[in-house]
Amino acid sequence: MPQLDLLTDVEGVFVGQAEDDAHQTGVTAICGEKPLLAALHCCGGAPATRETDILHQDGLVEKIDAIMLCGGSAFGLAAADGAMDALVKKNKGFLTSAGHVPIVPAAAIFDLYDKKTSEQIDYKMLGQRAIKNATKNFQLGNFGAGMGARAGPFKGGIGSASTQESGLTVSALAVVNSFGSPAFENLSALRAWEFEKLGEFGGLTPDKKNTKKSKKNTEKEQKLIPKQNRIREHTTLCVLAFNCALPKGLLRRIASAAQSALAIAIYPALTLFDGDIIFAVSSEKTKVSLSPEWLELCERIACKTLARAIAKGVWYAEGTKGIKCFRNAHSSCK
Repeated sequence: MPQLDLLTDVEGVFVGQAEDDAHQTGVTAICGEKPLLAALHCCGGAPATRETDILHQDGLVEKIDAIMLCGGSAFGLAAADGAMDALVKKNKGFLTSAGHVPIVPAAAIFDLYDKKTSEQIDYKMLGQRAIKNATKNFQLGNFGAGMGARAGPFKGGIGSASTQESGLTVSALAVVNSFGSPAFENLSALRAWEFEKLGEFGGLTPDKKNTKKSKKNTEKEQKLIPKQNRIREHTTLCVLAFNCALPKGLLRRIASAAQSALAIAIYPALTLFDGDIIFAVSSEKTKVSLSPEWLELCERIACKTLARAIAKGVWYAEGTKGIKCFRNAHSSCK
């Protein structure tokens, strides 16, 4: 199967998305052909989550049926209800005496532009649609949970990437709605530029002769920030997928190490105002030795792949609601 450079390059992993165009919000579902072994690392100070406690190492449930990434802050977590409805119709879920109970951890970003909109958005319906739309190929930028995302002064979005090395496939997906900026202060390039492949985010390199923010660049960047920008409403949601069988404890360890990708691709990152979360899933398709050297390779590849996914989410985003995308901001600063 040809590589798509997406999260779904890991066999058995699918992604579905659904949007509410009128309210500029949406959801993204990550599904497994079979239940996925999963763990997470919460590295931000303001997470909005549901059913993530089951992913701790001492939890009863080892595997999940889907992960739901949502717009709408805590209101958006209702998308997991819709996902459960769609999954139980497929007889998927943890088997109990009352039947199947789909396991769907969820996390949300804040993308509500108007305080009145939350009651008008049917996130449960969006969750159902996202599960039904699950496929191998999906769109980046202003789609799914990236629909209303913001990345510092720029429009944020959904990005994804994958890496194949030594028989290992590691893929990543990110919903970039960060407090910090994904670009250098002079807007010459994205911060993750050194991990770029084949010009996937513009082939830009930092202007090292002008790396400090001048008064002129400061004024230009300030003009990019919409009046409704709020410093306490930010989150980058990430998912890592591996084609090898990794136990929950090691998945969590790799997710923890991969938070350095956020520090590479965004500045500042992991702040008190961010609800950053990294999920990690294993399709268990390939058996590996689990040697320290192999695990270090997984960590290293996960970090660079996630950094690329974050940058692609910003690069593919289109400006909306008075928020410029990075591509246009870069062009205007030349």
